[in-house]
Amino acid sequence: MNLMMLLEMAHESHGERRALTSDAAVVGIADEQWGEAVAAAVALRPGATGDNALHDALCEHVRGALRSSRVPTRIEFRDSLPYNETGKLLRREVRGWLTKAES
Repeated sequence: MNLMMLLEMAHESHGERRALTSDAAVVGIADEQWGEAVAAAVALRPGATGDNALHDALCEHVRGALRSSRVPTRIEFRDSLPYNETGKLLRREVRGWLTKAES
C-alpha cells in the first residue's frame, strides 16, 4: 500500500464517518537535513475544511501503516488538483505549490 492510497483512504475526522478528501498527490520537496522530504497536496470534498485536526488525522493514518520517514512533513489542502487534458496529474505544478508554501 502506498502513501497516496493511504491519504485517499483517510476518511475519519472529528468523529464523523464521511469522506473528507477526494484526491491526493504526493511529491518530494527539498529538505536541508534529509535531502528530500515527503509532501502532499490533498483535494477536499465540497464543504470539508482542511484544519489542523484533519492534518493530524491524515498523518496518524499514514504513520500507522508506513514508517515515519514516509509521513508527509507538509500537507496543503486544495479544492482540486491540476490535471492535463488527458487526465495526467501535473506533479510539477503540485511540487511548485508545496515548495512555494514552504518559502
